[in-house]
Amino acid sequence: MEGEGRDRYALLYWPFITLCGDLSHRCRADRLHEEHWAFTYTGRLRYLWDGRFEYLYAPLYYFRRRLSSSPMGLHLTGVRRPERVAVKRLMPRAGFYSMASAQGVERAMEAVRAEARRLYGTDDLREVGLRIMEEDARGRPCFDVGLLPDRVLRRAREIGVPAGSCGSNA
Repeated sequence: MEGEGRDRYALLYWPFITLCGDLSHRCRADRLHEEHWAFTYTGRLRYLWDGRFEYLYAPLYYFRRRLSSSPMGLHLTGVRRPERVAVKRLMPRAGFYSMASAQGVERAMEAVRAEARRLYGTDDLREVGLRIMEEDARGRPCFDVGLLPDRVLRRAREIGVPAGSCGSNA
């Protein structure tokens, strides 16, 4: 890329290994998540929002593309705090959004906790989230946690994301 010159713009397509649930499992072994990055800045490069997703707007005539076929990093999109996993999974079942707009967020969160009690026998959202994460990890391909940078492991411990284990799930 250094030989392109500062007056050229390029997109770099960068594949990532995507982790899901805990830090020991990949979402899929046969597919990588591809990100696109602007290598140099231009005002013509921007993201467009369609109400559900963001799309990169990059006129093809303006850029050179560079592709990488090997993973260049990790994508933690499927790794969340257990409490957030529980809330996110239970919100639709509890009618969270309609209840929040009609009766307030506190009342909607009570409905989420009630749904947790009904399905899991507890309203402890951390415990429910850990159970959901364990269920989701079953059958997923393993990932060696030892390959993660120390700062990722440290941050995961700080926010309560489990490292997981592939002993019986491999």
